[in-house]
Amino acid sequence: MLAEGETLGIIGPNGSGKTTLFNLMTGFLKADHGKISFSGDEITNRRPSHICQLGITRTFQIPRPFAPVDVLENVMAGRAYGKESSSDMKQARQEAMEELEFTGLVSKQDVVSKDLNLLGRKRLEIARALATKPKLLLLDEVFAGLNPKETEEALELISLIKKRGITLTIVEHVLKVILGVSSRVVVLNFGEKIFEGLPTEAINHPKVIEAYLEKIFMLEVKNVDVSYGDMQALWDVSLVAKDEEMWPWSDRTEQGRRPC
Repeated sequence: MLAEGETLGIIGPNGSGKTTLFNLMTGFLKADHGKISFSGDEITNRRPSHICQLGITRTFQIPRPFAPVDVLENVMAGRAYGKESSSDMKQARQEAMEELEFTGLVSKQDVVSKDLNLLGRKRLEIARALATKPKLLLLDEVFAGLNPKETEEALELISLIKKRGITLTIVEHVLKVILGVSSRVVVLNFGEKIFEGLPTEAINHPKVIEAYLEKIFMLEVKNVDVSYGDMQALWDVSLVAKDEEMWPWSDRTEQGRRPC
């Protein structure tokens, strides 16, 4: 169940079913069993175009712009064929420009989409999705591959989207994002839901830690001993470092350093 105006975060290890769920919700994959409803209408196994016109739009992990055309024409396509689709190209152009302004891409309107950098392509995905006038926007790892500054900029954009009253569902591995914008979190593992609740509860839940959080350390060292010839430099050292975490180091002896 997803409430109107809510921001739902979906996390889990690779292969847990997050993108599969998005594909089911948007008609890119047919369900073998079960029912999906949106605003009182059953949308199970409906065509993606029909679901989009009802008000559900998604982005993709790997941006999929219409490569041969420029940024403005990409966003105009979203306006022309989304919810409340318009055949008035003047209107489509005007509203597409509004979304480019909103997403910070107005200066790139004439750039061929394939020539954008990663952040630009991700912003274009969002702009084109917003141009369809969604009630529900599904964001699939829009923060993947961004540096810290770009992540902060993307977080600001998500906050602005929320202020427009659009319901959001976000698949993401960047926990800073999930904790910062989600009102509720669902955790998947091997195709099953293992947790549903508040973000702060999720990161402390034993099943979530075992299935997911323990697997996202950038660096893990376990019980390491190291010697230089006859001199032992490290004794049974263990540590873990998470993504974007800062580790201070201090000199203990002239021979080496240990994490403090």
